Amino acid sequence: MGNMLVLDDGSRWGPFTSHWAAVAAMLRLGDREFTSLGDDDAYDLLIERDVRMHVVQIEHTRLQRQIAAAEGID
Repeated sequence: MGNMLVLDDGSRWGPFTSHWAAVAAMLRLGDREFTSLGDDDAYDLLIERDVRMHVVQIEHTRLQRQIAAAEGID
């Protein structure tokens, strides 16, 4: 499958409608202020939203583990 994003955790997201849609999603994930110059397809924006929710969940889980580890030390 082409036009996929593969995150650090190995999860695969897509397919996006084009290579550039995947690139725009990747840039926005790193910089919320990034604005693409073209029309963003609604389908691509839905995939991007799902990726963002997945990334937030990963970060939340990581923070929970850090808190649990810190509480175990005290």
